[in-house]
Amino acid sequence: RQHNALTSDLIGKGVAKRTFNQYMVTERKLCAFIKSRLHTDDIPLKSLTIKFMADFEHYLKVHDKNEQNTASKYLKILKKVIRYAITNQWLLTNPFDSFHCRSTQTERGFLTKAELKLIEEKTFLTERLSIIRDIFVFGCYTGLSYSDIIQLTSRHISKDDNGTDWI
Repeated sequence: RQHNALTSDLIGKGVAKRTFNQYMVTERKLCAFIKSRLHTDDIPLKSLTIKFMADFEHYLKVHDKNEQNTASKYLKILKKVIRYAITNQWLLTNPFDSFHCRSTQTERGFLTKAELKLIEEKTFLTERLSIIRDIFVFGCYTGLSYSDIIQLTSRHISKDDNGTDWI
């Protein structure tokens, strides 16, 4: 919690809001795991073991129904916070040094022109979903990631000699 509290002060100063949100989600999942499995609200850092990490991974996959790569993402975040605890000398050694977060190779398919057209023409009942659709389609045509799109402002648009707008 202390790590996340200090990290919140760094949003926009070297830490992206999305990164901070991942820390917060990991904290919530960890707290739910501790409550569910250990029937308490908190545990001392010295009680962290490789078994704890393996049990947390199991919880993420079974209880939260996360796939391997998603569970691995949360475990890597936890390992980073543990390194923070070691830096502050709250722990002398890393109990997770020999715990490896495995990721699996995934094949990401591509949308066909027909599939993209279906998405473009999809009508949603809420404006929020229509905006999400538009952002997604914009990303498909520009190649920009979601994180780049949400940071896009008018200062990123320039005109060429013919008056055509460019990002």
